[in-house]
Amino acid sequence: MFASQIHLKNFRNYRETTVTAPPGLILVVGPNGAGKTNLLEAVHFLALGRSFRTNRDRDLVRLGEDALSVRATVQSACGEQLFALDYGAAGKVAAVNDETIPRLIDYVGTLAVVAFGPDDLALAKGEPAVRRRFLDVWLGQESREYLYTLQRYYAVLRSRNALLARAAPRAEMEPYDHELVAAGATLTFFRAGAASGLAAAAAAAYGELAPEDEDFVVEYDPAVPCDGDEEEIGRAFERKLEEGRGAEERRRQTLVGPHRDDLRLAVKGCDARRFASEGQQRTAALSLRVAQFRLLKKTRGDPPLLLLDDVASELDAGRQRRLADVVAGAEQIFFTATTPPAGIEPDAKIRISEGQIEASG
Repeated sequence: MFASQIHLKNFRNYRETTVTAPPGLILVVGPNGAGKTNLLEAVHFLALGRSFRTNRDRDLVRLGEDALSVRATVQSACGEQLFALDYGAAGKVAAVNDETIPRLIDYVGTLAVVAFGPDDLALAKGEPAVRRRFLDVWLGQESREYLYTLQRYYAVLRSRNALLARAAPRAEMEPYDHELVAAGATLTFFRAGAASGLAAAAAAAYGELAPEDEDFVVEYDPAVPCDGDEEEIGRAFERKLEEGRGAEERRRQTLVGPHRDDLRLAVKGCDARRFASEGQQRTAALSLRVAQFRLLKKTRGDPPLLLLDDVASELDAGRQRRLADVVAGAEQIFFTATTPPAGIEPDAKIRISEGQIEASG
């Protein structure tokens, strides 16, 4: 899969511009603040309906404007397709081949993407919410059932928390308990089933990126015991809810469920959050992204677009070269840098200056 043409209008610092690109490694160069990351962010927004930098969609609209649009012509195993995503007063409106998709959730994941940037260090050293988001973005692109269940779970969770906040009677809580358990058991079952594949792929990627320091372990840390099938997980979830009911009533929030899950990361047997060096943490985070890319490629049968933002500045020359080898299975990689990194030969270059494409292709 690769984007042969990308068109942006009023996205961040771009008024209107078109980028043409071949398959392969696309080096996006320019000074800091020119708009390199904004270009990658636009591709991510087009694919997943969200930025990898902010939760505020309004921040993506060019200053002084009211709406934005991103378009891309994509070549894939399905042939040529035109993807479009607009955002404005009416919210987000997505289309494929000029046919509007009524619900955004039915569009998200049609175009697969994996992004790695400087903020991804939080995957290794940040809070559990960052790793849960990683799981959700990955599995949501692998399975539409997972995506629908995730949406349902958080809708029920918000309603249940609202009931707890006003100390609603237990009889009023029961329907929400049942819905929470049903959706939560499915999410936990999905995550548990995917965990071994993620662990193997991430360990392999870490060994390729840092062969001198290759002992990297990823383990799923569920809030609800995940042994057995969905029914058994559901029964375990019900028991945990009952055990924690008093604490929930005191704190007036839901204290158990997959919204409390985590991934445990260890380098050389030690907790990566507490004991790994920043270099090891960065390699761990990058390994998770490489694993995500490889697993999506295997599941979908077509490699996702790969967005690598300012990776070279954080890696030594040896790891830069190894990274190029590790991601060689991508059909198209957008790789940003202020100057061309040593040892990496791109298939094309895009030069950007102050929100303007100076050269592309």
